[in-house]
Amino acid sequence: MAFLAALAFGPPIPPAAANSTWPYMISCGAGPNPVTQGQTTTISGTAEGVLLTIDWGQYAVDTNPDPNANTHVNWSGIGGIDMVGAWGTPEYLTFSATLDTTALSVGTHEIFIHAYGSNGQWAHPCGGSPPLSNGNPNSLVLQVDPPGTDNTAPQHGNATFYPDSLVGPGESLLLFQMTLDDTGDPGTATIAGAPNAPGYWVDACPMPAWPTNALVANDSAFDEEVEVVEAWIDTAGWMDNTYSVNAVGEDSLGNAPSACLSALFTVARAVTDTQAPLAYSGSVSPSTVPFGGGPVDLSASFDDTTTGNSNLVAAEWFVAPTDGSPPFSDGAGNAMSPLDGAWDSPSEGVVEWQNLGVGVSAWAVGTYTFYLHGRDNAGNWGSWSNPAEYVTATLTIGTPPPPIPNPPTFVILNVSVSGNDLLLSWTPPVNPAGLDHYNIYRAGAPTANGCPTGTRYLNVSAATTSLTEPGLAADANRYYYNVRSANVLDQEDSACAMVGKIAVDLGAGVSEISTPLIPSSAAPSDIFLPIWSAFYGVGAYDPTNGWRFYNKTMGGSLTSISNSMGLRVDLTTAARLPLVGRVPVNPISRAIAFAGTGWYFIGVPHLNPSGLTTASDFDANGLAGAWSRVLYYNRDPYDPWAQYDVANAGFRDLATVFGGGGYWIRITAAGTWTPPLI
Repeated sequence: MAFLAALAFGPPIPPAAANSTWPYMISCGAGPNPVTQGQTTTISGTAEGVLLTIDWGQYAVDTNPDPNANTHVNWSGIGGIDMVGAWGTPEYLTFSATLDTTALSVGTHEIFIHAYGSNGQWAHPCGGSPPLSNGNPNSLVLQVDPPGTDNTAPQHGNATFYPDSLVGPGESLLLFQMTLDDTGDPGTATIAGAPNAPGYWVDACPMPAWPTNALVANDSAFDEEVEVVEAWIDTAGWMDNTYSVNAVGEDSLGNAPSACLSALFTVARAVTDTQAPLAYSGSVSPSTVPFGGGPVDLSASFDDTTTGNSNLVAAEWFVAPTDGSPPFSDGAGNAMSPLDGAWDSPSEGVVEWQNLGVGVSAWAVGTYTFYLHGRDNAGNWGSWSNPAEYVTATLTIGTPPPPIPNPPTFVILNVSVSGNDLLLSWTPPVNPAGLDHYNIYRAGAPTANGCPTGTRYLNVSAATTSLTEPGLAADANRYYYNVRSANVLDQEDSACAMVGKIAVDLGAGVSEISTPLIPSSAAPSDIFLPIWSAFYGVGAYDPTNGWRFYNKTMGGSLTSISNSMGLRVDLTTAARLPLVGRVPVNPISRAIAFAGTGWYFIGVPHLNPSGLTTASDFDANGLAGAWSRVLYYNRDPYDPWAQYDVANAGFRDLATVFGGGGYWIRITAAGTWTPPLI
């Protein structure tokens, strides 16, 4: 019966003032320091608790509210400002606050910091100048510097011409763009608009005069520290030559550079290149697809280095018999893209990538020939009468593909633990027409609907119905799996059944936990089998049945465990418990019903590691006005119960509840709580 008593009542709660030792300030600091007036700096302190936790911290500026080395008081109301930290942390804790220096004068300011322990004692303050004479380690003086003055011009860069820097036959317009960036200096000056908006000259930079050829903001407004500016330049009537665009811009404070940013472009409209680029290596992949398949990748290479040495500017494809037969109309085909992303060389590889490529799913069964040719910037298209200037690629579309697996029953998926390994197993669907293999997905987080996202993990043959993941049951990571049946074209069924594993680290003695997953087996002996050598027993409580227990050697009345239960677990040694099961996608599988008032010991069917906000996530998910208090046993020997009391703001150290924890909730009216999955 000693086991039952330990589970039912847990360790005793120590008196609040069991330890009278002061917390100790290890260090204090500020960063950045020096800081420019008007900017923020972070004030931080590190405290140590001996047999206690650090539960509060404060700082003060310019005046030490607590100058007496032996009397330590709360600074609230006498200049103290509260700080933020993971309060309740034993041993060492660093806590901080953000200080806005707008109201501080230029010069030095003493900063003082102290901490409060769970035993009700305040630490000796840290900081000031010189260091305080009570053994604390360092002084803290914040240097506030005058606001910076922006006296530098914006950076000029990224000068670019579109479509390229060569104006060829039949062309006259090109787009010039550049970037003006004023983020590297003090202040937040934007790029100046009218009357001194950015501008440019051609073949000159007569600064300090200001150009009359305007550059406009790419986003239509000069209102940011970084702007892309541009202008269309019309070269109609210009002689063939190389020209320079000399551009300049200033910030809204009038800071302008001493020189222009220059970029060169060439007008070469006189026809000196009369030969088309040569064509090589036409390819379609895959070259054979079933009816309804695709898309396919189409590629080729074009080279003008020996036929005029002009840059390539375009490539296109036609297909016979759909488009007829050569000769095709130049420029009327399907455009292709340069392999390297830019038409800037006499030699280019060109592609139609699969995701943007040739869709052939509606094409009839038969053989198709692609014809591909290119154009240089002198206007020469590859001739259909010259086999050296175009290439072909042949695609065969065969018989209809097998159907997408659409079985009357989907894969039945299960996950279990075998030693340190995770074992994924599934029952094949009944009569899965077209089944060729299974696709397995693995992720570190579940999805709200249980469907897989992202790239699949691996695939296995249709004869395989299990997968062993070595070592994954023993680590602290979370894993979530989907298995889908697929045909030879890798087209999948639509099943969204997901299973997973999380880990809960337990200390020796009593812990209060839950499983947020729907257990693969509800038997206590199966759930705790992975830590059987350390396991002693487990109990669950509800107002109707009271306590029910399962003991390792004697069994008991607790025969089935669900994800709605809180569990009081007793271990002989510390252990990591892997919890496995189905992800409770359906809200019904996460709903916890409260038939009447009283205390309930519940689980949290929620799988976001960040947890749920105690008050709002109870209220917003079915329990508004129906609960008054939540408790959590945190195993702290000096303050073992964290709690949230609706009626008393002084008892609200339980800010978050987590899937995997067991919680006591006081219900004041019947209702149902359905926490979100993620």
